[in-house]
Amino acid sequence: MIQIYTKSKDISVIVWECFWDIDKEIGKSELYLLDCDFESKKHGYSSQLYMEVLNDQIPVCWQPGLVFMQDNASIYTLQLVCCWFADHAIPIIDWPAISPDLNPIEYVW
Repeated sequence: MIQIYTKSKDISVIVWECFWDIDKEIGKSELYLLDCDFESKKHGYSSQLYMEVLNDQIPVCWQPGLVFMQDNASIYTLQLVCCWFADHAIPIIDWPAISPDLNPIEYVW
């Protein structure tokens, strides 16, 4: 089920999923659909919503020794989110701007 919201001229939906490879054993998380945050400035997606995803999904899929990879979307790079990763001792790969071709999830979609 996808709930669609009108956002200016376009419709957008953000989905989140995590996959990993530990000693050639591949795992993946559940597909997580982010809902719009109608309390945010533009009624779009907020770091608070992303924090809900992290708190719900990361304990299921992250293990010590792994490195977390995400792109540079604004809700992923805010101080609140960066502090969350630092507080949980989860290293994040430095990611060059506008480089989806380097992201393995782009080939999975």
